[in-house]
Order: sequence, then C-alpha cells, then structure tokens
Amino acid sequence: MEKLVIQSDKSSLPLVENFVRAICDGNHIVNYYATISVPVLKAFETAILSSSSALSIVFDHCRGGIYFSIQSDVPCFFFNRTTETVPAAGSPEESSYLIETLSDRMEVSDEGRTLQLTFEVQGIDIGEAALRVQALKLFYESISTQVHQTVEV
Repeated sequence: MEKLVIQSDKSSLPLVENFVRAICDGNHIVNYYATISVPVLKAFETAILSSSSALSIVFDHCRGGIYFSIQSDVPCFFFNRTTETVPAAGSPEESSYLIETLSDRMEVSDEGRTLQLTFEVQGIDIGEAALRVQALKLFYESISTQVHQTVEV
C-alpha cells in the first residue's frame, strides 16, 4: 500500500500527478497512465471545489488490478450519472462521466467523503481498452467543439 496525504489546493496537483505516474511506472502499467490519472485527477479537482482542507490518496493492489481511494475531510463525492452522452465541459456531470467511464468500478462511501476507483488492469481486454480510448476521444472532441462555438459567438 502507498499513501499520499496533501492539502487540497491546486499547488498540490504535481504531487498527485507524480504519485500516479510513479505507481504506473513501478507496477509496469504505464500504458494505463491516462486511464488511471484522469479519474484520479478529476476526483482531486472535485475535492478542491468542495473546500476540503486535506486529502488522502491510497493506492493498493486488489484481485485482478489496482485501486485508488481518495478521501477528503468533507463530503465531496456525489455522482449521479444520468446520461450516456458526453456532458458539457465544466458541467457538474463532467467529473462523474470521466470517472465512471474510465474506471472499472467506482464506489462512494463515508457519506461522500471517500471515493474508491478500481482498475482491472490485469484483466482488461482489447475491446474494453478501445471503448475507453474512444470515450476519451469523444470527450476531448466535445470540449474542442464547445470552445470553438464559444469563440465564434
């Protein structure tokens, strides 16, 4: 088990990125870095926006893969995915969409203070990997389209 405890502010972002990168490197799952880092960083952003003062990020192995548990001192993880379409960039649904799409399992507990993301990196098949790449591509294309529409208006 590895653990990172930080203050939840934007200046801690490099610490979170380096923590996830080191875990991917150390576990020989560098190919999963984007899939793992996006939902972990989105969870980090959610905790910052909810004015949490401290965050704990725990990494460990589980049967078939790995998990990250992100815990804050205030409730900040409340996700209600209501649509299969890509939400607007910056919308409240954006974090939920990316976290649910890119992780294999998402569990919220402790009245919204803890979010556990599980990645079945030892058992993912090529079809599932391709679906995740496509979902991420569609998400970034929608952001790009929204930005262009905003500029044109």
